Amino acid sequence: MIGLRIQKFKISLNTSDGEYGFVCEFKSGLNIIRGNNSSGKSTLVNALIYSLGMEEILGGKGEKTLPYALKDYVENERKDKIKIVSSYVYLQVSNSKSDVVTLKRAINSSEKDTKLIEVIEGSYLTDPDEKYQVSPKYLHDKGSAQNTESGFFSFLERFVGLNLPSVPSSNGGEVKLYIRTIFSALLIEQKRGWTDYIANTPYYAIRDVRTKIVEFLLGLDVFENDRIKASLISNLTDIQSRWAEEKVKIRLLEEEHAVSVIGVKNTADDMFDSKLVGVAKDIDGSSINLNSYIVELVRKIEAIEESENRTKDDVSVELLETYKEPKELLDQLISMFDSINAEIRLSKLRLSEYLSAKSGIEQDLEKTELPKSLNNLVLSKAFILLVIAALPVINI
Repeated sequence: MIGLRIQKFKISLNTSDGEYGFVCEFKSGLNIIRGNNSSGKSTLVNALIYSLGMEEILGGKGEKTLPYALKDYVENERKDKIKIVSSYVYLQVSNSKSDVVTLKRAINSSEKDTKLIEVIEGSYLTDPDEKYQVSPKYLHDKGSAQNTESGFFSFLERFVGLNLPSVPSSNGGEVKLYIRTIFSALLIEQKRGWTDYIANTPYYAIRDVRTKIVEFLLGLDVFENDRIKASLISNLTDIQSRWAEEKVKIRLLEEEHAVSVIGVKNTADDMFDSKLVGVAKDIDGSSINLNSYIVELVRKIEAIEESENRTKDDVSVELLETYKEPKELLDQLISMFDSINAEIRLSKLRLSEYLSAKSGIEQDLEKTELPKSLNNLVLSKAFILLVIAALPVINI
């Protein structure tokens, strides 16, 4: 069950002329606060929002979002300005499990940080003489929504009973649908709230944040689908990347063995059938199945090895020992040559792709209205980076 009920609210102002303040008790159901203009209705609502750490809805963070009457001075009946020495808000709330806590937050204080909310375990405003356990929680600092020990928003999420989903972020990853975004639809700010339902949602790089808020509040089953979709897109991108790497290797093999591989597209798709992959020989243009071609090559290798073994039987042991060392050296040199040659061919292929990308960049720059000198500078730097990336890395 999800629920948060406000039971009692108190504003405490300690001034040079004694204590001022306000206490308001809320009942179950609809509560209406009424009063004349400039009587303090907006101040009360803003203080309530501030006591929950949600003042970003008001357009900022900290006590600067609150009016002077809560932090600087109050006026008495004679319109004398009385300096506020310190001020606090207290908010007693309960959840659907009937758990009760009282939140205490400083507005103007030389002792308490306004980023600190003290969570008093129990009905402090109702029974102030009892002894209660107090836990300090921080907000607006990194980890306030994730740290289960000291983060206030993490505590509030658990207390209310919310299970907030992860949603797509504007940078392509995932980010939590933070509780502050949800509250921006529940606490309506006066100046803009009545002209725009979700007037001032805090920015957390959430893609389509207003849509995600409404979907969550309506209980629409879209978040898991979005997560699965994003995961599938990521997997598809990975598959296409690995496919492109294998395609490059195939092109190298085609050059090395003077054959053409057919049945392998440039990009992966669900129509690929390994049984339809074949190898076309450049000599006569004929094609055979890939598996058959592999079998043919294996047979040729076996025939060569068999012939080599027969030759060894006719040669003396001394001659074989003399032949062994230069043969091993030759094998190493051939292996190094093949490795270097493969790197060179791969780099040539990459360079060809980068030259194609350079051509695309040139066309894009021609479409822009940037000065020609700036276009040349951008193009030069881009081409240098492409060429550097294409250079082979040879380890000997």
